[in-house]
Amino acid sequence: MRRLYISASVSVPTKQSQSIPITLAGRTIEKAQEKEGLLVFLGMKSVNDYTLNILGQNVSRVTTGKKPYDLLFLNDDTKQDFDKRKMEFTYPGANKSHLQSSNSDVVAAAAISITATEMKTILPDDLTPGKYKKIYLSGDGSAGLPLLKCGDEFLSPTDIVDRIVQHNLHMIVITWPQELFI
Repeated sequence: MRRLYISASVSVPTKQSQSIPITLAGRTIEKAQEKEGLLVFLGMKSVNDYTLNILGQNVSRVTTGKKPYDLLFLNDDTKQDFDKRKMEFTYPGANKSHLQSSNSDVVAAAAISITATEMKTILPDDLTPGKYKKIYLSGDGSAGLPLLKCGDEFLSPTDIVDRIVQHNLHMIVITWPQELFI
């Protein structure tokens, strides 16, 4: 029997961080390149009522001025479902100046709207090798249960691994050191 152990809190370092030279007022400074993460929705059916949860995973990034993580769907039907449903959370006229409001409701609505409009949704064929340093699985878990709820589906650890391998997601983030296989 083959076992595959999964830990949801593992961070594996990749390459040394690369810096980007920036010229400011005639002086060149080095700025560390921002690491990009990728949210992955493993559900193959509708996102259903999970749309706001998915958007919420990027709200803190938007409120701090960072670019939202891209969102990967495994099939086009689920991607289109999300792209349609996220429009329910967009507000005409919402912009980054609203993030400075003293009214927390205004800030939250603006952050969700900005996230919905700026978040890029992609499919496995759209992936750029080496672009992402980490992937984050989107879903709800329950304490003590080995399940991840992704929209309308409940995925077991085996289902999760199967979908990651089936779509080669384990290959987009890191290159495993050869010594691990000796």
